[in-house]
Amino acid sequence: MGCIEVIKGDGILKRQVWRFWYNDSRNEIVLSRYTVEEKKTNRHKFRVVKVYNRLDKRDNTIAVGDVPLPDDVKEAAMKQFLDSLNVTK
Repeated sequence: MGCIEVIKGDGILKRQVWRFWYNDSRNEIVLSRYTVEEKKTNRHKFRVVKVYNRLDKRDNTIAVGDVPLPDDVKEAAMKQFLDSLNVTK
């Protein structure tokens, strides 16, 4: 299973990106990375303005307690996870 990514925002000049991974030993979907990204115009690429990274804490500009995690983002992550599951025999 790859990572689960939820993108929220206007999508044009500013967006928030949550990246999760599934911890199968605890049966949890865990926040791995959160970024706030902006770009100057439509022609430019997104640039990371703020970041929280669970593994590489040196680059963090946001504390884990300050990372917003709204209910709609949780629901979207759960939906993506459930949609990726396959039942086979």
